[in-house]
Amino acid sequence: MILTGNIELLINPIATTSTRARLVKRLLSFVDFLQLKSVKSVSSELDITILALEGLMVRTEKLSAEDSEKMLESTSLAIKKFDLIAHEISSIDYFESNEIKDKIKYSQKCLYKLEAKLNRNVYKQKYIFSTPSEIKDGISKLNVIYSS
Repeated sequence: MILTGNIELLINPIATTSTRARLVKRLLSFVDFLQLKSVKSVSSELDITILALEGLMVRTEKLSAEDSEKMLESTSLAIKKFDLIAHEISSIDYFESNEIKDKIKYSQKCLYKLEAKLNRNVYKQKYIFSTPSEIKDGISKLNVIYSS
């Protein structure tokens, strides 16, 4: 028995599939290129951020209470934003890069240290008053009532 038919029709699906496979391979290599470029960009931006934060931590001791208070407000906003950014980046597994993960964690640590130093500067000048003895006695009586 001899098969008759158009051999070209048999080969066309293979040609189409191989063309699609080459296109997909090119797209995947482009996506890899974009990811690598993004990792390098985020890494360099984190380096700049870390250097700036470390420099600010050294300078905070010389700031006045008013300047520290203004800086504390902006630092609190920056912490909120950075925590959102860190959460977004962690949801994509830190671009599959341990370097990015370490830099983000270190940046967060620097931000919280900066906030602590600024808090110390702002509140070290504030007047500390003692709690009146009537209030202390009232609290201890309430504790006795609710704990028994």
